[in-house]
Amino acid sequence: MEGPIEIFTTSNRPREYALAMQILTNNLPTEEMRRTARYLLNNPNNPKRTWALSCGSEIIGASVCDKITAKRAYLEFLLLLPDYRKAGLGRRFLSEIEDNQRSRGVKEIEADTSEDITTKWMIHHGYKVVEVVDGSYNHLKTLYS
Repeated sequence: MEGPIEIFTTSNRPREYALAMQILTNNLPTEEMRRTARYLLNNPNNPKRTWALSCGSEIIGASVCDKITAKRAYLEFLLLLPDYRKAGLGRRFLSEIEDNQRSRGVKEIEADTSEDITTKWMIHHGYKVVEVVDGSYNHLKTLYS
């Protein structure tokens, strides 16, 4: 890794927003997810809070997480490019997003996963499976006091 690590919302950074959405569009595991990311890419004024993780001048991760009620948020995506995994950056990215959501009054964050490895990673980082949907999607939740 070369350069400083920065985690930020892309709300006032259209170039970084486009790069973050392109990362999601090109790297998400299912066509349904890629379709959602393409929609977000083509609608930069969407109200959802989009996040980027950069290393130097390169965007290496992207996430969409925003409030769905006054006390709940939904983590729609969190993706880190493969070359940057296993270095603690995913945890750091998730922690920054969670801290921001807590500062906005969020008491729980929900997420859905379809891959076992992602589900295990989320459980390792404090989430619990609260429902299995159609035998293939895991609905997860974490609570804050």
